[in-house]
Amino acid sequence: MHAKLRLKATLVVVFLVLFVSTTFSATPKPEGVLTAAIPTLAEEGFLPDRCSATAAALWESVYDFLIYADSRTQKPIPGLAERWEYSKDYKTLTFHIRKGIQFHDGWGEVTAEDVKFSIELNMRPTSLNIVGSELRKIVRTIEVPNRYTVVLQLREPDPVLWLSFCTADNPSFPVLCKKYVETVGEEKANRRPIGSGPYRLVEQKSGDYTKFEAYDTHWLVVPEFKYLVLRIVPEDSTRVAMLKTGQVDIAHNITIDLAKEVEKVGFRVVVAHNAEIVFLPFGGMLLPEDKRYVEGYHRKDPWKDIRVREAMNIALDRKSIIKAVYGDTATVAPIWIPLTGWDKLAPIPYDPQRAKKLLAEAGYPSGFAFKVLTHPKRPELPLLAQAAAGYWDAIGLKAEIVPGDYAQWRDVNKTGKTAGWLWTHVLGDFPDWSQRLSGYDSPGASTPLWSSEETTLAIRKVQAEMDPRKRDAALRELGKTYRALYSQIPLAFVPMFHGVGKMVGEWRPGHTLHPTNFAFVRHAKPLNTYRLFTP
Repeated sequence: MHAKLRLKATLVVVFLVLFVSTTFSATPKPEGVLTAAIPTLAEEGFLPDRCSATAAALWESVYDFLIYADSRTQKPIPGLAERWEYSKDYKTLTFHIRKGIQFHDGWGEVTAEDVKFSIELNMRPTSLNIVGSELRKIVRTIEVPNRYTVVLQLREPDPVLWLSFCTADNPSFPVLCKKYVETVGEEKANRRPIGSGPYRLVEQKSGDYTKFEAYDTHWLVVPEFKYLVLRIVPEDSTRVAMLKTGQVDIAHNITIDLAKEVEKVGFRVVVAHNAEIVFLPFGGMLLPEDKRYVEGYHRKDPWKDIRVREAMNIALDRKSIIKAVYGDTATVAPIWIPLTGWDKLAPIPYDPQRAKKLLAEAGYPSGFAFKVLTHPKRPELPLLAQAAAGYWDAIGLKAEIVPGDYAQWRDVNKTGKTAGWLWTHVLGDFPDWSQRLSGYDSPGASTPLWSSEETTLAIRKVQAEMDPRKRDAALRELGKTYRALYSQIPLAFVPMFHGVGKMVGEWRPGHTLHPTNFAFVRHAKPLNTYRLFTP
């Protein structure tokens, strides 16, 4: 009897072992190589205080973020922060960190100390992070009461500060491993990162490509592609040619004409509607209270006069420019960002005769010369700059188009040394501009595009308002102020087009202007690897 029981027990054990082994072996694992051709990765580094958010595709591969966003709805989804909350006066923001998440290669568990370290790194005075300067102004202290709790004490109420840590608004705040960075030093950590993300860095050749390998297990997502290769290909026509020949699977950010060409030869085009804002900022417009302000240099250009700014704006036939470049896929912009109520503002008219009259009244009857820098952050930017220059030439303004590198120009811009220049600029459509504006328009802005007494006061009014309805009303008033001042040269709210190869199934590139969400690209025949959610 006992022998029979032992035999039955042995058979049960064998069956369970076989069942578990078969089930485990049947679990889908990452397969194949996904290669994406993208225009730029900026400085190609992995420490976000040293690089612009254009390098976000690198960060999202090796790191995790506190808060993610659903790519369909843009609603926030808990990430490393399983929840967050404010105090009643909105002066305390608390993050509760998910337990058990491990950094790779044995560097330990992700804790509140790592989150604190990551925020403080981006808050340094030397930080290039777009939100760093705003955090320095608003965050009074960062406390870690226990291993899984981070508390931000704020100098003033800010009900939307949490968006700084959400990928929908700002893919610039990944969580770094404090122990690793301090052990190996920042130089090495910037080139050989350790994170808790779905990939590990395999190889990087500066100016050419970066290669990642997917982990077979991850708390958030197991990518369906075993390897991810991000290739830097500045020319959009070259990206499309590589897609056609099978050298790449995604041609990121191409023109509408090339998108039509891609469809004609049997490939798909993924469209992110109203993904970006295209405009030209006026250089050298810092306020005296900005520490970078130099007497005799800033606010000395002809466009300090509102009549000149109006003339330069109404000299452009935006409808014709946008129709020629984007067809029916873009929307003419009356202001440089889509603030609440922007669609109710009067469009900027096309009136070259009035433009000439305004220039004469401002003391420039024969016009003046200036420079316009353009770069390949979007492939059509040089074309837009040339089109604008042609219209300005018709009213006597001489614009010299200067091709440049975006990363180098961004560094120049951060120093405020932009007098005498305009430049082509692109911003993503952020879900809450009230939180982001001071990073562009305020004394001390990390990326100064414009500063005026009127808009600075209006922004402060918006940010001081805790009631959502009153905040929206204040944003509408700010929009009217921007429109009345002709504070930039807005062109359009535009889509992004991406060519997709035969191996690629579902992919939602997100709503930021940076290449994102590659970890969530599906095979044409999905492997159904484990995923907690798909942002």
